[in-house]
Amino acid sequence: MDNTSQSSDSKQAKKYRYTSPEYHTLFGHFFWCAVFGAAYYFFDHWLLAVGFGIAVLALLWRLFFGLSKDYDPSEKEYPFKAPADMKKELLDLIAKEVPGPSGEALARLVRPCIRVITKPMLEEDLPVGVSKIGGLPDLPKEVAWPFVKKEKNLCEFVGQFNLADVSPFDEEKLLPAKGMLYFFVDAPEMEAKVLYFNVPAEALARRNVPAKLKVPLYEECALEFRQEYRVPDLASNVEELLKKEKDGAIFADDEDCAEKYSGRVDEICNTGRYSSDHHFFGYSGSIQGDLVIGVDIPEGKKILEMSDAELRSAQKTRLLFQLDSDSNPNMNLGDGGRYYFEIETDDLKNACFDKVSFMVES
Repeated sequence: MDNTSQSSDSKQAKKYRYTSPEYHTLFGHFFWCAVFGAAYYFFDHWLLAVGFGIAVLALLWRLFFGLSKDYDPSEKEYPFKAPADMKKELLDLIAKEVPGPSGEALARLVRPCIRVITKPMLEEDLPVGVSKIGGLPDLPKEVAWPFVKKEKNLCEFVGQFNLADVSPFDEEKLLPAKGMLYFFVDAPEMEAKVLYFNVPAEALARRNVPAKLKVPLYEECALEFRQEYRVPDLASNVEELLKKEKDGAIFADDEDCAEKYSGRVDEICNTGRYSSDHHFFGYSGSIQGDLVIGVDIPEGKKILEMSDAELRSAQKTRLLFQLDSDSNPNMNLGDGGRYYFEIETDDLKNACFDKVSFMVES
């Protein structure tokens, strides 16, 4: 099966809901039409008439072509890389830019991830039980809306995933093959509730917003999934791990080489192709550069001395899901920040998602 791309519901009608940035663009066109129209009315100069005509044409083009309802905002004009090609490009880059034992060790830390791409939709066009970010949750009928601190703080709903949609892209088979996974957060209290229920869609019901919920509800978005690969960010603690392979940092004091390498990693991993970076597994895309990658190398050991099984067992903690600020659901997390949901490897194996740890970075 080609795991490059798949929609969360292949039968969904592609009804496109305009997002806030596009409303702002329309407002700009109306503004200039009004400015030139008023100026021409009062000053009656032919140049102002030309400006008014151009502004009107630009507005009409934007309305009928630039914001077509058949437009899929997640598609780009250039082809996407197959997962195997992305992995090869990362390994080739590491071999070229990070030679020696450090590069060999870093190559062994390349991990698969599942990118999540949002597509604005109307709530009524999303079937109950479909994967989505934003909107209203589809919970089992007997399950109450999650809260923290004895119902004083109801959590905000950020997304749900039908794991049957996600499973074809889960190379390491870390998630259950079916069931529903829900993410709720209380950012001010730095707490999250991650719920998992292995129930059929018939057992789910779309919930209305509780009257006590005082946080904004995010706009609903359908989802598309792509299998990709990630390598640890140099700004994480990977430098400390790789120092065990040889003395000194990877790029020592050569900041230009480090910046060039990081830029190429971003290009290969499609970082610049999207307005957001939601993904399962792989590694977190740190903003402040103070996150850890969860690999615990035993004292006196080196990565290159470890077998694949030993290296997997050294991954004590994993990134479960990274949720990024995103204009499609009008989701601004802590002033352009991100939410990180991490889980102990043993808890992930046992589907103990109630033990997820939660972090906010902005």
